[in-house]
Amino acid sequence: MARMIPVVLLALVATVSSASVEAVEFSPERCAEILYEELQGKPAEAFAAIKPLRDVAKGGDERLPGQFIIDPPSERRQGNARDAIRIAADLAKGQGRPSWVSSANSRWIIDRLVTDLSDFMGQDLSPYLCGGVESYVVTLRGYLDQVSTGSGRSLEEIKEAQIERTRGTIEAAHTVMRPVPTPRYAPDLRPIAVIEVPSERYHGFALRRGRDDIRLVLPAAQNARSTVYGPRIDPDLPLKQKVERALDSDEARFKAIDDLLAAAVAGGFVNEVSAIKRASNATEPFMPPVLAKLAEANQILTDDEVRISDALTRGRLAAALSDIEILDYVARAADEEADPLVAQIEATFDAILEARRAALIEAGG
Repeated sequence: MARMIPVVLLALVATVSSASVEAVEFSPERCAEILYEELQGKPAEAFAAIKPLRDVAKGGDERLPGQFIIDPPSERRQGNARDAIRIAADLAKGQGRPSWVSSANSRWIIDRLVTDLSDFMGQDLSPYLCGGVESYVVTLRGYLDQVSTGSGRSLEEIKEAQIERTRGTIEAAHTVMRPVPTPRYAPDLRPIAVIEVPSERYHGFALRRGRDDIRLVLPAAQNARSTVYGPRIDPDLPLKQKVERALDSDEARFKAIDDLLAAAVAGGFVNEVSAIKRASNATEPFMPPVLAKLAEANQILTDDEVRISDALTRGRLAAALSDIEILDYVARAADEEADPLVAQIEATFDAILEARRAALIEAGG
């Protein structure tokens, strides 16, 4: 009898252990059944909200230009500059619609994502429903990321690069519109500190034999001497400071355009009265402030009665104004909240992943 007790206890332990293993053993079939039921709840609601948002996104403000106000100069652009002008062109063409509506590539991606989600949400119950869901969502999200920028770069990165580019073109425009310094007569007496007077004159040349011939050269001491006619900088003036022009707000971009127009008037490139008169006729009250100001500036580039005649100045000014317009579109896109449709697709992804996590837990995974 004493020997039977350990045997009974061992059998009980084995029974409990096997029951515990069975309790935690994962069942793919059970997980699939639970996930199938879970998908009919929040994921289905999130997916159903996508269609009305697609219909709203197709609208737009027909009063907006529908194209660039300032034609960008024809030049080869790479990297962030290429992405910036592409995004700005899509937004301008969209007339207030989300950028993906005006991009054929983005429209295809959105349509493909909605179709794939529809297929996933409408599939029949299968033992393999729980498998590969996370990888599937990661793949779809990778395509969704391309809708906003079309590249691996973020809108904020493209915006900062465009700000730097615009600062350069604005400075180039201001430089070409600055008045040329007026020549002045030379004073009779010049400060001795400015001019270094040679202490001796050159007395001739010396003969030096080379490999194959005799060359006529200056004496070594005189050949090495350099004559300085003045310092490379004026010691009485402060060092030139690099101007970091603020361009990250509507007000700053508006002021940059205003400064360029003021410089054009001050430099005599355009008549102030006629420019203001023509510009006031071009301004539309419904347009965003920066675009409205660009419509004013465009008059001195295109209108034969008031436009700048100097080709170099007109080209530099057009390049600066064009970069400001591109920056304005990109900056507003970067500063705005996520597009409602894109955000709703993201919410559908999250709901699917949450449903799968719940199914895994309940199925013992």
